[in-house]
Amino acid sequence: MKHQALVGIFLSLIFACMGQIFLKIGIESLNILKEDQWMPLKFLFILIKNKNLLMGFTFAVLSAISWLYVLKKVPLNFAYPFMALTFLLIPLLSKFVLNESVPVSRWVGGIIIIIGVVLSSI
Repeated sequence: MKHQALVGIFLSLIFACMGQIFLKIGIESLNILKEDQWMPLKFLFILIKNKNLLMGFTFAVLSAISWLYVLKKVPLNFAYPFMALTFLLIPLLSKFVLNESVPVSRWVGGIIIIIGVVLSSI
């Protein structure tokens, strides 16, 4: 039972992180600083035409579906600490996919989070 849940947790984490990366790439590619483009319908039309944003939303939905599977299999207090791993995965992806600089303090924080996740899953 826990093995299947761990696979679901892993998928949910990966889907969530990929969603964030695609959303960042998508929104950065748009020139939506003009006030008239923030009108709700016009903004929605701009968003749905952007493939990266659509991929980001798709990954977010896949993450939610995977997470629902996990919630059916294991207690929330077991599964939820694993979601903290996004605080390590996002900086990794930000550095290597988006070429963003990540301060040392964030890496140290990520290591502390991993220790916490391991301790909470014992």
